[in-house]
Amino acid sequence: MNRVLLLLFTFFLTNIIFSQSKVSLQFSSVSLEKVISKIEKKFDVKYSYVDSVLVNKKITLLENTYSIDEVNIEIQKQTSLKTHKVSERYYTVFLNNEGENQNSIQLDEVLIESFLVNGIQKKDEKFVLLPQKTQILAGVTDSDVFLSLQQLPGVKSPNETATGLYVRGGTPDQNLILLDGIRLYHPGHLFGMISGINPNIIKKVNFYNKISNPKFGERISSVIDLETSNELQKKTNIIAGVNALNADFYIQAPIIKDKLDIQVSGRKSFTELVQTHTFNQLAKKVFQNTDFKSFDDENKFQF
Repeated sequence: MNRVLLLLFTFFLTNIIFSQSKVSLQFSSVSLEKVISKIEKKFDVKYSYVDSVLVNKKITLLENTYSIDEVNIEIQKQTSLKTHKVSERYYTVFLNNEGENQNSIQLDEVLIESFLVNGIQKKDEKFVLLPQKTQILAGVTDSDVFLSLQQLPGVKSPNETATGLYVRGGTPDQNLILLDGIRLYHPGHLFGMISGINPNIIKKVNFYNKISNPKFGERISSVIDLETSNELQKKTNIIAGVNALNADFYIQAPIIKDKLDIQVSGRKSFTELVQTHTFNQLAKKVFQNTDFKSFDDENKFQF
């Protein structure tokens, strides 16, 4: 009795599997996209493909029972496509490139020389900023070195000051700032709202925000290495500018041709004489929670 039941169960299960492995299909010049949609429902499978691959592709299947493998064979025979079984349920359809000339082609080298804008380069271990060549950055109205650094990944200023740089979670006192190798301890003016560096004299900024040479030392967050020009000029170069806070100038002139030149720069605020809207907004931000009623106002902020 048990043998009979086992045979009946095996026969019944075999019929179920067989009935599920083949289904009745019939298509007459039907678009392949519609055929695949119906096949997915009939066999409970999924096809992945690029839509453009199936454009103008049609298929015909005579009325009969087909397995999923037989359907895939017909797709390959009647179109220039190829099918691939990814798993028991998933298949892909793609262009059949067999027989085509697949000689390799050497492409021209593409060199990316800027990051975000022209004048900022991404190296393996650092960012290089060229202030004289840097285009306008979003939110930076002046060529302030420290404001420009805030546009780079991993650099934030929670207190919205120019010099309060938090690099990769570090604090401002963990940033080493050098000007031609000389350490700067107070790099800002107006309580850090603007940079203390005359932007005209800076030719290059090396910003290390990951790893740095052991020669720098003592800082674990970043190194901001500022460099002035070290090239002799053949003719006098003069740069001057003015904004709502200060006026600045820079002069580099040759003294002995190809041997010696001189560089002179300066920056002076006029905030003690004229308080512009820009200065008032900066002062309002700095002293927003300070009461000056008990202080005299003879001190005028200047640099």
